[in-house]
Formats: sequence, C-alpha cells, structure tokens
Amino acid sequence: MITGNGMVATALARFRDRDDVLIFASGVSNSSESDERCYSREKNLLLSLCSYQERTLVYFSTCSVFDPVLKDARYIAHKREMEDLVRHNFSRHLVLRLPTLVGVTDNPYTFFSSFRNKIARGEELVIHRSACRYLMDVSDVEMIIDLFLRDSDLCRGSYNVAYDNPMNVVEIVKIMEEVSGKEAVKVLVDKGNCFDFDRSAFRNALSRNNFTIPNNYNRRIIQKYFNLKNWQD
Repeated sequence: MITGNGMVATALARFRDRDDVLIFASGVSNSSESDERCYSREKNLLLSLCSYQERTLVYFSTCSVFDPVLKDARYIAHKREMEDLVRHNFSRHLVLRLPTLVGVTDNPYTFFSSFRNKIARGEELVIHRSACRYLMDVSDVEMIIDLFLRDSDLCRGSYNVAYDNPMNVVEIVKIMEEVSGKEAVKVLVDKGNCFDFDRSAFRNALSRNNFTIPNNYNRRIIQKYFNLKNWQD
C-alpha cells in the first residue's frame, strides 16, 4: 500500500499491492513551505493511518535534519516531529532519512527540478558557493527499502540513507551545463556548508549485499534525467 502519487510514489509502484508494508509518500513537498495547513495535512494523514498496525510503515524523512544551516527551518522541525509521531504511534516502522533525490517530477520545488528548470529556461540561478548535496537516483529507493525490510536487524528503526558521494553545488551546476549544452545564469553567494552525518548502518547494509554505486554516479544520474522529454518546460 502506498499513500501519494508523486515522484517517490511512482518509483515505488510495485509496493501498492503489498499488504505487509505501508509506504507514506504524501509528505510536504516543498522544503521552504510556510503554509501551516500543509504541515497539518501531513500530520493528520499520518495519524489517520494508525489502524494499520499489522503493516510496516515506511516514512521518508531527510538527511537535512543534520544540516546546521537548516536547524531552525520550519520544514526540519516538522520532519523531526513526524519522526517522533511515527516512532510513538506505529509499532512496526522504518524511518529513512533520504538525501537529495533525482528524478522527473511535476514538483518545481525539488533541488534538481528547480535547478534544471532554471537552466533550461535561462533564468537566474542563485547558488550557495559552499553548499553540497548527496544525490540519489529515485529509482534506487525501491532497492533500498527491500534491503532494509529483508534484514531482520534493520527492518525497524530510523536510518540515515545516503551514499558517500557529497558534491559541491557549483560542481553539480557545472555538470548540468555540460549535459544540457546551456550556460546557467549564475549568481554565487557565500553561503552554505557541506555537512556530514553517520551513515554506518546503511554502509554496512550495502556492503553485506555487495552493492556499490557506479563510477561517476552523480554525473550519470544528472545526465539520465536532465534532458528527458517528459519535463514540462
């Protein structure tokens, strides 16, 4: 069972018919959201699912809860609150703190879609010079959920899920320019940082399953998604 119909829900379509798992993919979609109604909607929807105690609830949080620059952001406070709500209300739960997901989406507020669209349209792109992102292909999330659910030591709890692939945002934009053949209208500001966090449980799970990301992983997924025809330019 899946709640939601966005990028993540679409990538996890095969879970829709499973009766042992409940994928919650209906969270606040804009990390800069200021409308409290959006946060209340997610909270109320989560609480409405408390009757599904026989299923493992999979909730997606964000690795950005460890970003010191964002520690006071409303979105981050909300994610922490929802993590606590899940832990206290669902006996079987899996909280996955995900990095920056890359894929095609109608949501203009994701990091990748926002940058991609501004470059494609020749719009001004503000870049935090010292910021970095941990990128992940949205299609990897299905494999990662399976990996956790199959492992009796990992099938419940909260985990930080990101590859060891941090990349400076300036470099990400450079790759976008190269694969698109378009130069971004860049405005560099001296902000941001490249934060680190514990990923040992995820690293160990990948190692036990002999999984490694390909060489040039970040470039490959940027190249994979940037020029697809199903973007709405």
